[in-house]
Amino acid sequence: MDNFNGRLIFDNSKKSLYRAFSGIKDLNLDTFKLTQSYIRLEQPLVAGQTLYTFPLLTNQGNSNNTEQRLNLQDTFIISSIFMGVGLPTSATDAAYKVFAYPNFFFFAANAAPMQALYNGKLNIAVNNNTVLPAWDLQRHWCTQDVQQNAAVAVAVFQDKYNGADDGYYPCEPNIALVGSKNYQIQIQLPAGVATVSALSRIILNFRGILAQNSTVVS
Repeated sequence: MDNFNGRLIFDNSKKSLYRAFSGIKDLNLDTFKLTQSYIRLEQPLVAGQTLYTFPLLTNQGNSNNTEQRLNLQDTFIISSIFMGVGLPTSATDAAYKVFAYPNFFFFAANAAPMQALYNGKLNIAVNNNTVLPAWDLQRHWCTQDVQQNAAVAVAVFQDKYNGADDGYYPCEPNIALVGSKNYQIQIQLPAGVATVSALSRIILNFRGILAQNSTVVS
């Protein structure tokens, strides 16, 4: 993403905020801190499971140490979405790689069954109103043109991967996630992944603009 597109994202985010808070008289966005940021949500991959729910807020149960959730008092405007997979070595591993496709050397025999993820869909509802009914996950599959072909010993054996782009897809029109509202973020699969690697995770990453202290929390 270059500076020009970054400015468009910023301007579109302000328009989304005006729509999200249209009921507030004399709304002044200058009182919000608007910065680039991200939200990262994770759920364990479970054999046979067809519905995954991703808690959005910091106060919704325990989160993994690599997650980045939304504060109640903040608002986040989504500009792009990523869905990928990871295989940490423990519940607190913070050095594991995130993949834009199931790497056959990391996931071994479970890599092929994991392709079922990419035939699923993401949906987002707020206060029982569905704002994103069917976002197909196939758009996030990204098999690199240079792929790992052996156990990692030197850098040449690793996948080519661009963390700025690979597996990300623009979200237009933008979606505003308001911390004070009730969101349900789910992935639905037509059939569950038959077999999974222990500790493997589904990872959702939203990039966009964060508006700090933009909501009233009672």
